[in-house]
This record gives sequence, C-alpha cells and structure tokens, in this order.
Amino acid sequence: MTRAKSSTRAAPVKEEFGDLLAEGLYARLDAHRDIPGVDTAYWADFIESRADFLSKVSELLTRHPDRNLDNEEGRKVRAAQVSIRAAQGQLERIGPELCQKFIDLWQADLVEWRRYLTKLPHAESLASGLDHLGLDYAVFSPNIR
Repeated sequence: MTRAKSSTRAAPVKEEFGDLLAEGLYARLDAHRDIPGVDTAYWADFIESRADFLSKVSELLTRHPDRNLDNEEGRKVRAAQVSIRAAQGQLERIGPELCQKFIDLWQADLVEWRRYLTKLPHAESLASGLDHLGLDYAVFSPNIR
C-alpha cells in the first residue's frame, strides 16, 4: 500500500468529529434555532440521524453497478465504501457529551475573546495598530514585496 492511499483512508477517521459538529450546527441554523441552545439531547438525536445517513449511503454504494468493476468508477465506489465504513466506525466512538463539551468550551472561548478585544485600544490606522502590537508596518505593507 502506498502512502497516498494510506493517508486517504485515514481522512474520514480524522474528520468525522468535525463533520458531525459542522453539520449539526448548520442543521441547527437551518432550522432557525440558536447554537447556544444545543444540549446533549440535540447531539444524541443528531448523531443518530448522521448514523442513519451514513448507513443509507453505504447501502446505495453496495448496490452501485460499478462497485465490482476494475475501472476508475469501480475504484471510486470502493474508496467511498472504505470512507463510509471508517466514518461509521468513528461515529460510534463519539458521544453526545463530547459534542456538547466542545460547544460549551467554544462558547466560553468566544466570551473570553470578546472580553479581550474590548480591552484593546482603538487604532486609527493599520500602521498605528501594528505599532501598538510592536510589529513593523513595512513587513505588512502591500506595496513592499
């Protein structure tokens, strides 16, 4: 097995938590509901919905007419099957409490950053802002190459 194939197969495992969070939050926003209102019950339901979705995709790939052929389309179908199985395996390891903990920590970080930003002085220009931070304006100037 080559490195490229190996790293490609690992991607769904590494990405499932982020995909779950992003899709869960987008679904929440699509329903015109606020993000701070999520809780573990929401994540439990969303994890179940995602598991159902992955299962349906897996079933459709199993019935794909090119899945057993040794051509480009067949290889794509088999790669997709591997990715879906990896995502399903990772999803089984993610609980609603972990999702909620991530959201709670993220929201707390937002509060901290807002508090920090309110303490920064107002800069009249980019140059004065960079000067306040002790950075050289020439390095950041668009006219300097």
